[in-house]
Amino acid sequence: MPQRAQGEDFTQDIQNIDSSSAADSTDSDSDQSNDDSDLLRVRTAIAAPPLNASAEDLRKASLYVALELAQRLLLDMRGKYWEALKKNALLEATLSKGRKTKLTNKDLALAAKEDTIKNYGRKFSVTHCLWVDTIIFPLRAPPPRIDLTSKERWLSPMSIQDGVKAEIFLFILPADHNMMAHKNFGSHFVKGVNSVRAEIVSDVKSCAAAIFNLDAKFFMRGYARDLEPACRALLLNPQGAYTKFAPVLFPRPDRVSRDDFFKTSKLVYILKVSLFGRSSLAANAPPTPKTKAKIWELRAVTPGLIAAAAIVAIFILSGDKELVEIGDKS
Repeated sequence: MPQRAQGEDFTQDIQNIDSSSAADSTDSDSDQSNDDSDLLRVRTAIAAPPLNASAEDLRKASLYVALELAQRLLLDMRGKYWEALKKNALLEATLSKGRKTKLTNKDLALAAKEDTIKNYGRKFSVTHCLWVDTIIFPLRAPPPRIDLTSKERWLSPMSIQDGVKAEIFLFILPADHNMMAHKNFGSHFVKGVNSVRAEIVSDVKSCAAAIFNLDAKFFMRGYARDLEPACRALLLNPQGAYTKFAPVLFPRPDRVSRDDFFKTSKLVYILKVSLFGRSSLAANAPPTPKTKAKIWELRAVTPGLIAAAAIVAIFILSGDKELVEIGDKS
């Protein structure tokens, strides 16, 4: 095996492998989508032979079935190939550092599934919680016993943490639960959580004028939205103070009603842009093939999705420079 410079981090080796595979796939989220499209192209060529098919037609049908089987085996082998490359990079980096500690199978499995863990974090961030603290990791069974629908979940920082832990246990596939106890699982998961926020803000901000029915100049870089009356009217209560019940979260900002909380089309538009792409707001726009909704196979709206849309709406209007848990101005 080639020798590496002392002190080299195996994470970089793994990232190098990922970047070298860019020709095959633009990102790991879309790998499965690409594989499916390859398989679908094969399937479109397969048609059941008619009852009176000739021997030649039956021979062709058998060839198509064999081709589909070969395609499945090839796709499976490609996935195993990249996992093996990542494991090898970890072993080489460990050897170059002169480590005496033997790598466990769990270490190698975690390195091979680093992208999978990050993708778990990306999806969890949008569908459940925009921020996850690394201090809750590692996670070991059994999960905290807490009613995720009760108000007691939000009574204290400890109960909030327990709620997030319980949600993660439900969210991660049972086959991957053993990885959550590894010391590096949390860092990979949180990287995924943190990476998706900037993407959502960028997409929504580019469509903000249409979503909020405001002048497009308000959303240009450097514009002081915190001083703009039209923006402030959607964020402040009648006393001129920031509130969790911002008027923008109601269908009629000038007449807020408790029963109308979150029942505004603005949140629907934010989720549409975030999950289906910027072009989804256009009436005649063609469907985008690789949207977050499709890649993540989203089939329902979660409370976390609604909360994320509300947070992004307030942030876009506030003029804060960075989306953090406690806003600078808001």
